[in-house]
Amino acid sequence: MDFGLGLGMPEAARRPGFTPVEALVYFMPRRGDGDVVVMLCLRDEELEKLREDEEWVRYAVYVG
Repeated sequence: MDFGLGLGMPEAARRPGFTPVEALVYFMPRRGDGDVVVMLCLRDEELEKLREDEEWVRYAVYVG
């Protein structure tokens, strides 16, 4: 994402702080290495189910 100010491409983007909203999912812009950061607002039990799913963990890394 180039903001057109002659500053080049940003290395990072941040979301503003806000109250968590259940089931909210959003995608950040693709990074220079091709990865896409996806942020999920899930219940603990939903997150655990994803972390136990073999296919999910082949493609995703839990950071948080």
